[in-house]
Amino acid sequence: MKKIVFMVTSVQSVNIFTVAQIKSLSTHTSKIYLICGTGFIKREVKDITEEIFQLPKLLRRSNIIFDFISLIQITIILNRLKPDLAIYSTPKSAFLGALASFLNRTPIRIYQVWGVRWQNLSGIKLWVVRSADFITIKLSTKITVVSKSVFEFIGAYYKTNKLVVLGSGSTAGVDMQIFYPDKPSVALRTKVKIGYAGRISNDKGITDLYNLFIKLTSQIPNLYLEIIGDLDLEDEISKELVNDINSHSKIRWIQDTQQDKLAVHIRSWDAQIFLSRREGLGNVILEAGACGIPTFCWDIIGTRDAIPSFARNFLIPFADTNLLEKSVINYLDSPLSQSEKTRLSDWYAENFEQKKVLSKFIEFINDTLKVYHGSK
Repeated sequence: MKKIVFMVTSVQSVNIFTVAQIKSLSTHTSKIYLICGTGFIKREVKDITEEIFQLPKLLRRSNIIFDFISLIQITIILNRLKPDLAIYSTPKSAFLGALASFLNRTPIRIYQVWGVRWQNLSGIKLWVVRSADFITIKLSTKITVVSKSVFEFIGAYYKTNKLVVLGSGSTAGVDMQIFYPDKPSVALRTKVKIGYAGRISNDKGITDLYNLFIKLTSQIPNLYLEIIGDLDLEDEISKELVNDINSHSKIRWIQDTQQDKLAVHIRSWDAQIFLSRREGLGNVILEAGACGIPTFCWDIIGTRDAIPSFARNFLIPFADTNLLEKSVINYLDSPLSQSEKTRLSDWYAENFEQKKVLSKFIEFINDTLKVYHGSK
């Protein structure tokens, strides 16, 4: 029985993305182990893993001392487990995981690229983060990339044949049993509602979202905003913005919720506004689209892979707030018909349905193991 170790920094990423991959592999005679930061981990993750190692010093933000301690701890864990395969994701865990698994001579080292952390950086920080990513790539035996545009962006910097996009991309796809269009209704809606789901952070463009909503409410009196997600303490928005959101009578902020409840909320929206400044793909774009709800987002690396060709008008040139405002107003005045919502949902089912995405992932892992053991 093969030993596979997953390494992810944030437990939030574990609960949303990694859990689906672990589930898919746990049914294929593999022992699964998990290394991550501290925090709440879903019971279903604990039920399908042999052992979970939560490291207090493994944080998303940089800290040389904490990072060194985490590296030593991961190295010791891998030395004890002696896994056949290591899979690491997110910038911090990927870098530390690549180093530790290389030092332990783990035969198969897979880097899952969920985004490009350094694409919006500059100066010394750009050099440091990009150099760390380059080392991670060099030490990995295989690299899966979450979307085609991220693949092209990385490929322009690093000439390597290790990069691969599985199918249409995505880490875990979208569960179409949960995310699907609402049934047609003849009931008169008195409210217009836009929404956002994801981390509440600067990187996710929450300031842009709030400013847009304030502008829109002056023109659409019955407009409401629903925000779903937890406050990101490592990329925290200002206290003033937190207060503005909490005190606004037409904004409802819901802490992170279960997937089935999230789908219910999304189906109540007229559109999603997702103004992330850096994205690998944007899984919540897929989830909203599967519900037949379109997403307005900046036309950046990652998001453009999450929008079908027949809906490119929902992609707005980065930081063009005037066009964004006009586009949202025009759309809310004439939203998608039921047939158009169905077409949108069908596109996401065709390209990102979870079973298809995970099937590609399992096939990739099995093929990689076969090639390695066949070469011995």
